[in-house]
Amino acid sequence: MERKKNRIIPIVVISLAAVVIAAAVVLVFMLSKEEAPINSYSREDTIQDITLYQTLYGENTETAATDAANAMNELSQLISFEEDDSDIQKLNQAAGLDWISLDSRTISILDKAKKVAQDSGGAFSPTIVPILSLWGFSGSNPSVPTQEKIDQFLPYVDYQNLRVDTQENTASLKMRYSSVSLDGVYNGALCESAVSSYQTSGVSAGIITVGNSVGVYGTKPDGSQWTLAIKNPDVSDTELLAIGTFTIESGYASTCQLEQNSFVQDGTTYYGILDPSTGKPVETDLVSVTVTHADGPTSDALAIACMVLGKEKGMSLLEQYNAGGIFIDRENNVTVTDNIKESVQLTTDTFKLA
Repeated sequence: MERKKNRIIPIVVISLAAVVIAAAVVLVFMLSKEEAPINSYSREDTIQDITLYQTLYGENTETAATDAANAMNELSQLISFEEDDSDIQKLNQAAGLDWISLDSRTISILDKAKKVAQDSGGAFSPTIVPILSLWGFSGSNPSVPTQEKIDQFLPYVDYQNLRVDTQENTASLKMRYSSVSLDGVYNGALCESAVSSYQTSGVSAGIITVGNSVGVYGTKPDGSQWTLAIKNPDVSDTELLAIGTFTIESGYASTCQLEQNSFVQDGTTYYGILDPSTGKPVETDLVSVTVTHADGPTSDALAIACMVLGKEKGMSLLEQYNAGGIFIDRENNVTVTDNIKESVQLTTDTFKLA
């Protein structure tokens, strides 16, 4: 699908199914295999080609799952970069013109995305779209753009172009040819929407998985914490799916994985995590970052920011947010922030805790 050609500089629409801002995030969580109690209900849905899994416990579970699916679909219609007449399309079409009124849910997510962008020094940027489209990671023929093209588009990749007024529920883009996408926080935002729905549905507990993000609500029937598995960052390894587990009591967990989307040109592999400061794939020894946080969109954004920043600066950023982090590097070393270290257990000798 092509965007309406109402701009001097064309911007190719990126498929949300293939790209979640950096085109390289995958589902890295699995529920621990345990027999579900009788009063549980599981459901699978698809929104924007992304599969959603819900498991709920307690009363009214089937109705609650339906309500949550509807809530996620409604939010998707608002924040999807590709959805016609979405809030994000309206904002991009008004770039450089004026402030526009948007749904309060969209404003809240934009505000969270901009905060992480600001706190990370732009390592995460909801304005990455103009550069990301040049590389074509989601298309059938990705290629390395010329430095001239990168230099042409890079000025439009600046989170400071995005202005958000949470009091008036308005937003604007200062530069005429800048563009925003919430794909980088989309999965976490939908998880948060589902959890909010659970809170008013009467269910006692639930877990929602959307792509690379997971949200949990309430206490499991057996009283234990939610156990999530850490997927092997070597996505080509089908024999060793999980390298370990970690637990969370509440909140959200999101993962950014380097090798999920890439292409090879002239013998060089190019990964889909782009550094907003250079417009090129990030240079890092990390292959996976998992972040836990009390807020869904924030966990998504922090995971991408940490991949761009690297382990040391990433851990410093997570400390500001009281977020947990699991960093895996190319040497199979696993570094865990102190606040979640006791919850992490590795199940293979191939990976080592640093």
